Amino acid sequence: MDYVSDYIFDGLHLLVAEDGSVSTTDNKPVLQLANGKFWVNNHAHVIKGANDLETRYLYYALSATHITPYITGAVQLKLTQENLNNIEISYPEREEQRIRIAEFLGAFDDKIEMNNKIIKNLEELARAIFKEWFVKFHFPGHEKVKMVDSELDKIPEGWEVRKVADLGRVVTGKTPPSMDPDNFGGECQFVTIPDMSGAFVVKSERSISSDTAMKMKNLLLPAGSISVSCIATVGLVSILTKDSITNQQVNSLVPELPQYRYLFYWNMKGRRKELESHGGGGTSAMIINKTRFENLPILVPSEVLLNKFHELMSPLMDKYKSCLLENEKLAQARDLFLPKVMKGEVEV
Repeated sequence: MDYVSDYIFDGLHLLVAEDGSVSTTDNKPVLQLANGKFWVNNHAHVIKGANDLETRYLYYALSATHITPYITGAVQLKLTQENLNNIEISYPEREEQRIRIAEFLGAFDDKIEMNNKIIKNLEELARAIFKEWFVKFHFPGHEKVKMVDSELDKIPEGWEVRKVADLGRVVTGKTPPSMDPDNFGGECQFVTIPDMSGAFVVKSERSISSDTAMKMKNLLLPAGSISVSCIATVGLVSILTKDSITNQQVNSLVPELPQYRYLFYWNMKGRRKELESHGGGGTSAMIINKTRFENLPILVPSEVLLNKFHELMSPLMDKYKSCLLENEKLAQARDLFLPKVMKGEVEV
């Protein structure tokens, strides 16, 4: 969530959600492996096995376990420590079998973690390039370009301050009537704010049926569109990897030119405070409606520099996206093997 100046745990530990969102949609516990030096708040149980492989084994065993009978509370759900300790899990008697299971399933997570490190490095590099070119104005050839006045203070000569609506088509999402189950469960992604945790949306929690998507085709966003959260949690930015429809809490840009895609994405990243200043509805219900969104200022460089930026960003973002897509396939494979391995249906 954030960073603090101290830590209370060091090494590999298993975190289990204690209250609030304690289970997944398929009634499994909410879990996370944490490694290194870290702090944990009072809403999570912290478990450490006899060694790292035992800790990992507990993670996979709990990942395959339904915990509904162990949850208490009607409004505020809770998994007490007593109930956590009483959860029955699959636990082979032979240590070598537990080790093989942890190593087999861990190989998927190790590759996912390696990809996550690549993603982090790519994001840091891309952010640094954007900052140099568009914040510090240290772009190639900047020494020969003079600065001129604009509504955004001094900018390089030949650059423009444009509105979001000048860069393409702006779409505000809409939620289909949730009372009709036929509206959901198809092939079209239905993107909401919780799905926008990274640079690309590779998977949404819910989907929309083909018939419903056709009825809402004026709201259908093609792959490559950029979505921005604009209600309550303002300032999350993601690029869609599939044709999608978003809910009403999200405004999106369908870029007129491919060159606008990464320019707009990195323009919006890190502008949360600025976006909130454009919002209405008070601090408790921050809203950036379509009109406000369309009129947000965007700094657009000269055509030559715009093309250079796009050429530089494209391979970085393509690699970023490929790592995310690979992680999704690895997670699917791991989750497919998980129950079979735990039941002994697949020998490892």
